[in-house]
Amino acid sequence: MMFSCAAVFAAILSLPAPAAQSAVDSPPAHFTIARLPAFTMARPSRPTYRPQRVSAVARVGVIALGAFGGSIAGGYVGAKLEPNCRCDDPGLKGLLIGATIGAILGGIAAAYLTR
Repeated sequence: MMFSCAAVFAAILSLPAPAAQSAVDSPPAHFTIARLPAFTMARPSRPTYRPQRVSAVARVGVIALGAFGGSIAGGYVGAKLEPNCRCDDPGLKGLLIGATIGAILGGIAAAYLTR
């Protein structure tokens, strides 16, 4: 074992020293640089989608429908949330409050969507 390690060490030491290359050496004659197409960073184009203008009459109609739908939904939710009072008109107070809040929110949502 000792002999084989000494033989490998002697073989490594007997190799010639590597030659230093200068930084200005030209590449070999068979070496060519492939020309790739130039890539340019183009700005993404702006979307061509332009929302259509809604006429004032159509917008008022949509807002009225939104307020009406909101009042029905709000009244239903308000009547269901009010506890049972065992009286002649259970849920009336919740219906009135919920319908008012629902109409306001429905009108605002419809106005926002028709901008």
